[in-house]
Formats: sequence, C-alpha cells, structure tokens
Amino acid sequence: MRRRKRKVIVEAYDLSRHPYLDGNPKLEEIDPMQRGFHREVNRQKTDFGAEAERRITEVLAGIPGGRVLSDVYFLTGRYSEELELYYSMQIDDVFINKSGAFVIEVKNYGGSEVVIKGCADACNWKKNGKGMPNGSAQNRNHGAFVKQLFDFLGLDVPVYTITVICGVRRDGILVQEFIDDNLIPEEELVDRISYLGKRSMASVDVDAVCAAIESWKCIPSEERRRLHIRMCRALENNSTGVPKRCKGDKKCFVAFRK
Repeated sequence: MRRRKRKVIVEAYDLSRHPYLDGNPKLEEIDPMQRGFHREVNRQKTDFGAEAERRITEVLAGIPGGRVLSDVYFLTGRYSEELELYYSMQIDDVFINKSGAFVIEVKNYGGSEVVIKGCADACNWKKNGKGMPNGSAQNRNHGAFVKQLFDFLGLDVPVYTITVICGVRRDGILVQEFIDDNLIPEEELVDRISYLGKRSMASVDVDAVCAAIESWKCIPSEERRRLHIRMCRALENNSTGVPKRCKGDKKCFVAFRK
C-alpha cells in the first residue's frame, strides 16, 4: 500500500501564554552549553547556507526606504514539558518598509544542475531525488506567527512570505506552490518585493514595527541557537527529553531576554 505523504499544517499560536507576559511560566532553565547537549552539524554545510543568508541580507539592506532584521528568533508561547523548552522559530530575515513586512526564508541548494521538485504542502521536497525540507511550508508558519504577533499587538501590517532559493536556476525550481508562497531564485528578490509593495495600500510605520519585533524577539546568542536546534531535531526525530548523553545538571541556565 502506498504511504501517504505528511503535510505541513500552518499553526495558530496562543500568544497570551507567551513567557514574556506576566503570569506565564518563565523562560527555560536549562544549560545548552553543557557537555553532550548539542552535536554540531557538518560545518561546511552550515557555512554554505550562512554565506547565502549573508548575501541576501546585504541585498535587503540596500533597498531604499526599508529596514532589515536578520537571524530573528522568536518563542511561540507553546511549551514542551518533555523537552523542557519553549517551541521556537528562527527567521532568516524580516524586511520592513511602508508596504508591509516581508518574511524571508533563504535556502542554498547550489549547483547549476540542481533540480528541486515537490508538492506545495508536503513536509519535504526532492533535490536531485534526495529528500530536503520544504522551505515554503516552513516559511508559511513563520509568516503566520509574525502576522498573529502583529494582530496581538494591534498593528495593522500586511505580511508577505518570500522563500529565496540560492544557487539554482529558475528552470531548476519545479515545485508546486501556493499563490502567496513567492518561491523565487535570488536574482528576483528585489523585483518581487517591489511587485508586492505596489499591490499594497498600506502605509506602515517602519520604526514602530521594528521596535515591536525587537521587543519580542530573543537575544541572538550561541545558547539560543543550540536550544532551537535541539527543539528542531527532537521534532524531526519524534523524540522527547533532554539527550541522555548530557553529563551536567540540566537545570542551571536561565535565558535569553532583553
């Protein structure tokens, strides 16, 4: 019998349970720097992706009339008792101008011969036949969280999601997509932001929106990165609990808020 493919569901986030609000459980008390908590992925692969993200951030920073916030971590308000962690998300870039907020996910799949295929709502795509995460589906949840955060704060700001595929030609991106996914090669990024902006009737206060994001995002740090990776790997592997290989006292670290 053919196995059914898992689909990605866009989540609804209960921000009233967020740890930044009074009366809710506070932040994680766990030491992500302890021995055994985190195993680093292939550094060459990590650097390969980081270089593309830096390149896209520079492009966004050069667009007149906007501001870019990069490597933005949010806690979602959902807490896992098993992992002893809040669910978190990492957004590569949020670009804000008078037309709205553009939530950018960067994927660097590199190589002129690369072909990417897949369904719009599947958990994974195929890169030359090998499985890889569905970047557009991931970014839909990022965009949904940012929109729900703005609504929670009473900010009327249009939110657009753009997934940028670096190192792959347009004719190598053979992925089904929803109309609002904006799945593009990197050379189309500036034109796509311009196109979406022209459709917007908004007049956004850029400074106010940036201040709202700054007040709710986590302080970027190696500790936060490790906690986020731990959560992502646990979800991917359907595992729970702190790794057994940890040697130290797990309840000895309180982080990460301005």
